[in-house]
Amino acid sequence: MTHQALRIIFIVAALGFSSGSHAGNIKNDYEKAAAKGDKEAMLNLAFLYEAGQGVKRDHTLSRRWFEKAASAGCAEAMNNLGSLYDAGDGVKQDYARAKYWYERAAAAGSPSAMHNLGLLYSAGDGVQRDEKAANSWFSRAAAAGFSAMMGY
Repeated sequence: MTHQALRIIFIVAALGFSSGSHAGNIKNDYEKAAAKGDKEAMLNLAFLYEAGQGVKRDHTLSRRWFEKAASAGCAEAMNNLGSLYDAGDGVKQDYARAKYWYERAAAAGSPSAMHNLGLLYSAGDGVQRDEKAANSWFSRAAAAGFSAMMGY
């Protein structure tokens, strides 16, 4: 299970699977923290809007919160922006933008982004197919703790 999926499960559990006042309070708490520059709160708001938990599902707001968190230096948000553009999830598919965000996240230490760069190079999505570069990124991801790459 990915870190993103675990975070969404945690947020959903914290919301109590409801859209009532408790869910609204959590959203409000995240918004207050985000207004003070808390990048984790920005990231959590992005996940709330992505999953539609306690709020109406909204890909545009989700992307905007990922962008704000990325601008605040959140590597996980950078990686998630890469994933949005890689898959065309709520945005027009754009491998060049996916690569840009994955590279920023990898430079910030994200093992998932390193893995995702390996996938881009392995498949030749938006880049020239390059197994050597792919293997290099997979090795970096494993060294940085990306568990799916252990033993690669």
